[in-house]
Amino acid sequence: MLKAEQGFSLLETLVAMAAGMIVLAALLSLSISLLVSGNTHLQLSRLNQEVQGIADLISRDLQRAGFHPAAMTELALSIPASNAVAPHLVFSPVRDLYPNPATASEAHCLRVKFWDLDAPSGEQRVVRIYNFQKNTGILRLYIPDDIQAVLPLSNLCSLGVHSGNQLISSQEIRVNQLSFRLTPDSGPQGVRSVELALSAAYVNRPALAQTLHRRILLRNRGDW
Repeated sequence: MLKAEQGFSLLETLVAMAAGMIVLAALLSLSISLLVSGNTHLQLSRLNQEVQGIADLISRDLQRAGFHPAAMTELALSIPASNAVAPHLVFSPVRDLYPNPATASEAHCLRVKFWDLDAPSGEQRVVRIYNFQKNTGILRLYIPDDIQAVLPLSNLCSLGVHSGNQLISSQEIRVNQLSFRLTPDSGPQGVRSVELALSAAYVNRPALAQTLHRRILLRNRGDW
């Protein structure tokens, strides 16, 4: 007699399906975890590039503050400061940081002045304002015209709130801090260096944040 073939029972089929679903769920969970991890890594990498780029831009300008090709000649010839050009470009904490470091522990607005040899004739004197508004998280680079450039920095910082170029998209990334502090080795004899602190995070993922501290050496000691 032929023996009837027997397949899986209903219970065995259900157990096999359950085991398969568990394996598929584990694989799906692993795939999602890898995708999230990869996306997080890319976002952190981009945020780091943004923060480093801004810090590099500010550092480069601050290191050029006070530069003028005729500085040594004017000094050697003892040309009075009122007639010389270079002394008016030298970085001064009192005039080029706001709030004034004498009344505040840190500043959020910075002015740099230098002579750009590569700029067209008549545009070589450069003045730039870096202004951070903490209430909005917006950081702007403001370049005043010749008339505005002689205004007190407090006025220029106010003008720079709605003027100038926004350095980072506030819709995606919010700057939480930009501050400038005089280093402990600065004093009445001059400013040796300035400490920059910059912090930013994603608007939709505040936990993804990047903080940078940088000490910037000055070309010449700023006066007070």
